Amino acid sequence: MNFEKFTSSKFFEFCESLYIIFIVNLLTIFISVFTLGIAMLPALVAAFYCLKEVKNPQLKIMRYYFQKFRDNFQASCFLNIVMLMIAALIGLSLWFYIENNANWLENVGFYAMAFFALLYVLIYIYLPLSFIYLADMNSPQKVVFSFYFALSNILNTLLLLIILIGVILLLIYALPIFLIIGVGGYCFIVLKVSELKMNKHQLIYEEFNKGEENE
Repeated sequence: MNFEKFTSSKFFEFCESLYIIFIVNLLTIFISVFTLGIAMLPALVAAFYCLKEVKNPQLKIMRYYFQKFRDNFQASCFLNIVMLMIAALIGLSLWFYIENNANWLENVGFYAMAFFALLYVLIYIYLPLSFIYLADMNSPQKVVFSFYFALSNILNTLLLLIILIGVILLLIYALPIFLIIGVGGYCFIVLKVSELKMNKHQLIYEEFNKGEENE
């Protein structure tokens, strides 16, 4: 077998991509669980950086992952703590309505909190990407942009939301598969679905910043 020909084949590239997704998946799950979710956003940002370079033959996956994790830790970890606090408030509110109202399905407050929970999830789907494509934005701007991007690409967002539900089901009913590809695979899909439009927003933002500097 011609080894050079094999390593440049589509099958080898596919296997290498799966390997990167697998490593990214394990690292992201481990860091998120080990830190009790506090470092989940920095881990996801590092994951997206690695998956963006999935076809780079020079990629040293472990070194690159932890480099990006370290580079984005301070800003993304602080934002993640704020997001976790908001998630806790939403979760406690939903629990309160369910536990203290016999007819909680008829309670307007429950649906209001459920709506906020949905918005939270939609924002979080795209939030790690904002650290890659719009790194110069501050944290509130990244949150607002993620919200805008989710609504302006509603069909893609709904697709990703459905796939996310599938990933959660894997976590509950097929844990071994989740540990192999659940998080990494989902991040890869989010990246591929969003990459083209994110690149466009990045160019627009950079042009805007250049105009501001020239003035």
